[in-house]
Amino acid sequence: MPKKRRCEPLDRYREIHGDTWAEIASKLGYSEEAVRSWSNGSRPITAERAVEFEKKLGIPRETLRPDIFVKRT
Repeated sequence: MPKKRRCEPLDRYREIHGDTWAEIASKLGYSEEAVRSWSNGSRPITAERAVEFEKKLGIPRETLRPDIFVKRT
């Protein structure tokens, strides 16, 4: 089983915007539990969700999943 890795871009978003996990969950349309599990690495962010997070939160998909998306220039 792969090692759990925190989602640093999601943590940074929270710090920069001062949002609670509940507020981020509301923006994304998911439960707070789901958002926390993506943040703490217990649930991976899929490619589809990375695109969705980019649209809803402005977090670049390549920072959420650099193993899937190439940095755009």
